[in-house]
Amino acid sequence: MDGNTLTPAVARVQTYHGIPRLFINGKLTAPVCYLPSAAEYTAEQDAQEMKRAAQAGVNLLVIPWGTFDYADRDAFVKRLKDDILFNSSMSENPGAYIILRMDCNFAPEAIDIDEGERLVVNGGQKENIASLTSAPWYEHVKIRLRMIVEHVKSDPLLNARIIGYELLGGDSGEWFGPGYWDGYMDTSEPNRRAFCRFLRERYGSDAALQQAWGDLGVTLDSAPLPAYDRLPGVVNEQAQLDNVQQGQTLLDSPGSQHIVDYLDYTNELRASRLAGFAKVVKEACNGEKLAMTYYGYHADCYTASSNHFAMFRLLESPDIDVLSAPVSYQDRCEGGIGAYMGLVDAVTAAGKLWMDEGDYRSPHHMTDPGLPYPPTTELLDQILRREMGKCMVYNTGVWWLSFNQGWFNYPSFWEHNREMTGLMERYNTVKMADTPEICYVLDERAMSLAGDANATGLQLVRFARTVLYRSGYRFGLYTLQDLLAGHIDDAKLYILVNPWRLDAEQTRQAAAHLHRPGKVTLYMYGSGWTSPENFRTLTGMTPEKWTGSHGYTPKWKLKEELDPQLTDSAYREDLVHGITQALADLALTELNPVYSMVPEHGMTVLGSYQGGPADGKAGFASYTRDGWTSVFFGGMKFSPTLLAYTAGLAGVHAFIEPGDVLNADAQMVMLHVAEPGQKVVSFPRECDIYAVDESRWSRGDRYIIPDTYRGQTILLLYGDRETLEPIVGPAESLCSNEGGCGRIQVIEI
Repeated sequence: MDGNTLTPAVARVQTYHGIPRLFINGKLTAPVCYLPSAAEYTAEQDAQEMKRAAQAGVNLLVIPWGTFDYADRDAFVKRLKDDILFNSSMSENPGAYIILRMDCNFAPEAIDIDEGERLVVNGGQKENIASLTSAPWYEHVKIRLRMIVEHVKSDPLLNARIIGYELLGGDSGEWFGPGYWDGYMDTSEPNRRAFCRFLRERYGSDAALQQAWGDLGVTLDSAPLPAYDRLPGVVNEQAQLDNVQQGQTLLDSPGSQHIVDYLDYTNELRASRLAGFAKVVKEACNGEKLAMTYYGYHADCYTASSNHFAMFRLLESPDIDVLSAPVSYQDRCEGGIGAYMGLVDAVTAAGKLWMDEGDYRSPHHMTDPGLPYPPTTELLDQILRREMGKCMVYNTGVWWLSFNQGWFNYPSFWEHNREMTGLMERYNTVKMADTPEICYVLDERAMSLAGDANATGLQLVRFARTVLYRSGYRFGLYTLQDLLAGHIDDAKLYILVNPWRLDAEQTRQAAAHLHRPGKVTLYMYGSGWTSPENFRTLTGMTPEKWTGSHGYTPKWKLKEELDPQLTDSAYREDLVHGITQALADLALTELNPVYSMVPEHGMTVLGSYQGGPADGKAGFASYTRDGWTSVFFGGMKFSPTLLAYTAGLAGVHAFIEPGDVLNADAQMVMLHVAEPGQKVVSFPRECDIYAVDESRWSRGDRYIIPDTYRGQTILLLYGDRETLEPIVGPAESLCSNEGGCGRIQVIEI
């Protein structure tokens, strides 16, 4: 792009070959961005990194700009140009497009609202920030956003450079609920009034509310906020322990319904505010710029008190283009999974784009890492390749956040970036949409029912994700809405992580998609508790509930006729201890109640509980009818052996042995090595195979890499050579580093 071009920049997310892609001025563009330091840095370091990014062809910049005055248009435009367009950093890439980050956390005095609209912490201290529920604050922010976008649109240079707006707000700017990390809540009167309005819409009458809450004294106008120390969350461990002791690992008593309602309310409130802000932005720019935000931290901020469990509302909005989150902070270094925090395939299915924030710590200029980081430049480069390979497989993007003093200010990082961005550009032009064989399905609304939120979130939501990344299978991450809408009908195995809240209509819809020949569905802990009748309709099995006087950690006796690889002792250890030492070191999860299946005709008991309130009952069972199979597992830990067993029933293809990290689609395999040594990649059929790292072709149904090192990333394309060659491009463009991008020894097959 010519930096002096004053044609208004138009950026949209549009469907191409069935996949949402980024288009800028009508051109398909790889969504790879650079975000200069958001913390302490030197102008020199910033300029150097900006220059390296520009030389690598990274021409998309995410620029933080905080809060600001907007009333004087000329002053606004001048400051924006002075701060962003004409500073020394931007001068290094005069042709770049800009995504402007805007903080919506305006102080009350900045937007002239009453002090009574402020956030109140736990019934006491007023914060210098408005309550998210404040109607005056909400309207003032929308006014400000509209004027900012209109100011940009009115200036030819700004309008030619700025392509989108990222909306920040809530706790940490990432839209967390107030005090998510510290255990407090908003007890302001605006929040209580808004909660009452939510209850009125949900229940309609005092009588219905009183029945639901088991409280004859409560009314729609007088309903109180729950006690802040009773909300299951990151820090309220006592509340969660009490729930387990009371038989409420899942909140199923009228006395807890006010908690469920409040969590539903706060999650949907966040989503509705974000959707409202995005609508203003899209209207003000005539739909010609992107509206973006952080949201959907399901697997890492896995309790409903995070307020990140109403993503389905944002996916319904026509005004949200991009959702984002940092790369998971769990297991992200060399040999790690580098997982998505959110349900990225659900975002894609809704026609929107997901972007990772690649805030990887670096061995360069490290003063306060906060997190582990790779010890060498070579390993960080391999992590970059893992991230970019993951983005290609899952149709996502990334921005590199240099958070502190030049993390990426060295040549090889940007050389690898150049190579991988070029590959992504070519890959995105030919890739077609399809469905993975395994679909992880999460019901966002069900997380409000988690009485022991840390246990259910950690053990089910996060651990299941971890197991999938290291399973060797191709998988996708979806919401319940994707299943009900028929977006994933072509899968073989469905993992319903938390089907706790299915109503009769959802049951009917789910059955229509799951009751098909060849389909296998795995139902995890708590399935069917809301309605045994609905669960029987869906699975063919009848659940039982067993409540004890205290929590219980399930132990198992397995059916002897199971596959020989699932020996009683080995399988039991796997179920209990998980897949890594890090997981094994965690305290075992106590459950109360536990669930079993009633033995009936057509049901196979695969395992029974040993000890506890359900001693001898069927806690692991399957049911097959008309070619479809349901499997129920009543434990909390999602183990690799459980996955292998159900994947085997479904006939899912395994690309590699479990352990290493694998992301795959119908044409690409990204393998990231956890344990060094020989690796064998198996393909579903005989095909042409292109090793990106070595620019070499072979043919067969497997690919052998004789020697690998921990942290190495390997990229393979597979299919028909004629189809793959447009992706490959010139050999020299794929691997220009001396000695190759990796250490693959190619074996012709």
